[in-house]
Amino acid sequence: MWMKVQEAIHILTLTDKELSSFVLRFGAYPQKDLREYMEQNYMFNAPLCKFAEYSGRSLSTFRREFLQVFGTTPAKWLMDKRLSAAYRKMREECLKPSAVYWEFGFETQAHFSRCFKQKYGCSPGKLTEAREMPQPDRGR
Repeated sequence: MWMKVQEAIHILTLTDKELSSFVLRFGAYPQKDLREYMEQNYMFNAPLCKFAEYSGRSLSTFRREFLQVFGTTPAKWLMDKRLSAAYRKMREECLKPSAVYWEFGFETQAHFSRCFKQKYGCSPGKLTEAREMPQPDRGR
């Protein structure tokens, strides 16, 4: 939720110069614990530069610290995290892909389906059809 508030403030500052100068007086975003921040905000569809900014880091510092903390790149981690969370939700709540793709940061169902199939070896629609489901972290 905090990221949505920050996004709203950012949009307001783009449209109102007086508000922008007021917000900028408070300085940059404070630096947050990277692991905690990403676990709370991974589902938001935002460019890496926004994840970096809202976590209180420059993009290069964000990438460097991310690799140290998670052992992988931000893009790979975000994709794996989003797909695993979507898989879990579809399986536990018997939801269709059309009900979850947007919630986990995918702009289109087609993109979600391609990424899902690449990771799990079957389309997300198969989860609702088949009794025997692939294991979540078999990924390729």
